Amino acid sequence: MIRTIFFDLDGTLIDCMKGWSSLSGYTLEVFAKLRRRGLRLIVATGRSASMLPPSVRDFGFDGYVLANGASVWAGKKEVSRHVLPEELAGGLVGRLERENLEYALQLPGGTYLSENRQGILPYLAEILKIEAYVPGRAREDIVRLFHPLACDCPPDGHTVEAAPAQVTKASGARELLAFLGASMKETMCFGDAQNDLELFAGAGWAVAMENACAQVQEQAEAVCKSVKEDGVARYLEKYFA
Repeated sequence: MIRTIFFDLDGTLIDCMKGWSSLSGYTLEVFAKLRRRGLRLIVATGRSASMLPPSVRDFGFDGYVLANGASVWAGKKEVSRHVLPEELAGGLVGRLERENLEYALQLPGGTYLSENRQGILPYLAEILKIEAYVPGRAREDIVRLFHPLACDCPPDGHTVEAAPAQVTKASGARELLAFLGASMKETMCFGDAQNDLELFAGAGWAVAMENACAQVQEQAEAVCKSVKEDGVARYLEKYFA
């Protein structure tokens, strides 16, 4: 029996690159019905808390697996936090500065955007994740630049995200479920990108978006309509009818 549902954001519930930055009214209506039935609704995203769209914050999900598992929340209580070692983070940022790349540091309290300001780094002791904006560059080169961190290359084709190798959406989900006393096998999850695959592997029922790449769709039990068509809400309404 499904008791908990995990949702990716970008490419799954929203698509900011195409101007869909808020949860649709239809999606909010379906989510409210599911909550009344006692289901837990949890966001699992690469975004940090400061980057959540207002409609996501306002709905008040039951939990959040943020920064690809680096920050995990049960309601308003932080369950776990995994930050980059200070010396390693400083060295990686130095490389990005020397390569003259734009980057963002996802922090517990906000997001720091670069502009060749390495002097501020001593004040940023807790970095959850580093993102580099690399249009026109071979992403394989940037992955090597981020060694020894684990890297994710989102479908947008312009960014590379780096975090500790052991930290993933799946590890964050397990930490949250352990805190809640819930089972991974009683979960459903929705996603569209490679950073969702480990969560797909552990969930009881995984659903890929129609707009996901073939590799992601192949690892799912089912495929729903695209984010543009409110695919998640349509699938859930039918599944729980």
